[in-house]
Amino acid sequence: MVFLCSHESLEKETDMKKAKMVAIDDDPDILDVLRIALEANNYEVHGAPSGAEGLKVVKQVHPDLIILDVMMDTITEGYHVSYELRNQDPKSE
Repeated sequence: MVFLCSHESLEKETDMKKAKMVAIDDDPDILDVLRIALEANNYEVHGAPSGAEGLKVVKQVHPDLIILDVMMDTITEGYHVSYELRNQDPKSE
């Protein structure tokens, strides 16, 4: 697959700030697929293999978007992370 762009669009790309995303999933293959797909579309992607690690990464990165697997190792881990994130920023949806 080849992507071509004009010089003008390349200049616009470099002027734009990359959106920061955090993907939290205990499946390393899913994290790899998300990283490859999103970085190819000019996103800054940070992955975390567990809920606890995800919470740390979110505090460090302050992402624009979080992709969260709610069905991680334990049945409630994803929901717990969602609850914690919501308490950190009550304005989040």
